[in-house]
Amino acid sequence: MNDLFIGVVFYFAFMFFGLFFLLFALFGIFLSRYFAFTYILNISEKRKNLRLEF
Repeated sequence: MNDLFIGVVFYFAFMFFGLFFLLFALFGIFLSRYFAFTYILNISEKRKNLRLEF
């Protein structure tokens, strides 16, 4: 019975950490895509400015 209780506790702990890791991974993916998108827009704006200057 004690081993079963420990197993259930570990199962819920791993489920909680798995859910937290999944949310953190999704948040990181969206954050990295947002930063990459803004970075690409900044590069395109700089290229437009360089084209206008030259």
